[in-house]
Amino acid sequence: MSSANWNRFTQLNFVFPGLSLDLSRMALDNAALDALAPKFDAAFAAMSALEKGAIANPDEGRRVGHYWLRAPQLAPTPEIAAEIRDTLAAVKTFSAK
Repeated sequence: MSSANWNRFTQLNFVFPGLSLDLSRMALDNAALDALAPKFDAAFAAMSALEKGAIANPDEGRRVGHYWLRAPQLAPTPEIAAEIRDTLAAVKTFSAK
C-alpha cells in the first residue's frame, strides 16, 4: 500500500460500535464527505432511538428489537430484558434435557 493510500485510509476509515466503514477507495472529495456528515449523524441518532425502544413501524405500533435477543441489556425496559433472559434460560434448559 502506498503512503498516499495509507494516509487516505487513516483519514477515511470510520469505526463505530459494531461497524467499520472504509470510504478510502471511493471517489469522494472533502465537499462530498462534508455533505454526508449530517446523514451519518441522522442515521446513528435513529439507531440510538430504536435501541431505546422507539416505535419503528408506526402503522403497527411495533418496536424493532430482534437484536435485544442477542444483547438483552439493550432492551428498553428491565422487564423486557428479564423476559428475554428467562426465555433463553428456559430454552437452554429444555434443549439440555
